[in-house]
Amino acid sequence: GHGHASNDGTYPHCCEWKDNTHYLYANGTEVDQWHIWQTHDCAQNPVYPQGGTWLGSREGWCPGDLVKDHWVELTGAVSGSTATLDYGITPVPGSNLGMGNGNYVVNMDLFEYGAPTHALDAEITEVKRPNDQGYFSRDNPICSDALVVLRNAGGTALTSATLTYQVSGGQPQTYAWTGNLAHMEEAEVVLPIPDGTFWSGDGGNRFTVTVSGPNGGTDQHAANDSYTTRFELPVIYQPDIYLYYKTNNRPQENTYTIRNLWGDVVWSRSNLPANTTY
Repeated sequence: GHGHASNDGTYPHCCEWKDNTHYLYANGTEVDQWHIWQTHDCAQNPVYPQGGTWLGSREGWCPGDLVKDHWVELTGAVSGSTATLDYGITPVPGSNLGMGNGNYVVNMDLFEYGAPTHALDAEITEVKRPNDQGYFSRDNPICSDALVVLRNAGGTALTSATLTYQVSGGQPQTYAWTGNLAHMEEAEVVLPIPDGTFWSGDGGNRFTVTVSGPNGGTDQHAANDSYTTRFELPVIYQPDIYLYYKTNNRPQENTYTIRNLWGDVVWSRSNLPANTTY
């Protein structure tokens, strides 16, 4: 959403700052409705540090970041050789017609698929951590649990699988995943790291995860079972660490929290005065 349109200047303005509902119709029947409001996503933008409105919630995008896709399954909503598709947004309020001067930039594509090639086909589509790519810089480098994306590329619902993971030259670990993913659905999976020795390998700094045993059976397409990333190890500071924190003119909008490897809060501060260094 773009624009800051409003008759009376009352927030939210349309369409960059207004959380609207989006609809898709097939042959006149609503098949899906969804929201694209980015509540906290912009603060996690890999293009940082940024100030001003870059951190604020937005309608459907964050400056400098990728726009998220929204997939709608139409198989059960259409029949025959033709279909009429229509996209709609929350109507402009009658009490504030000026909002109609806002706009959306939308791209839509229609994909047609054949039947799934394999019944059992689990795949790893992404490793979010550890990963040294710039897009994942807000979560890396790490000394904690890994995070990967598991997808069901098979025609049978995926309810269980085994994930094996290790750094190059290191000791492998296994994780038994359970859930329920329909065809082409995906889920983020946290892979626990037992202790710091997990990262001790051959110095190549490569992380590999492999999925196997979908639903207790044999994966019928091995080519997408493994995913390897490069990573950087975090810097170790000894013996002490000193952090300096300076508040701005709106300190009520900011807090800071320090956690240890297990996620426990070891230090936190909030409600601090403006323009003060700690």
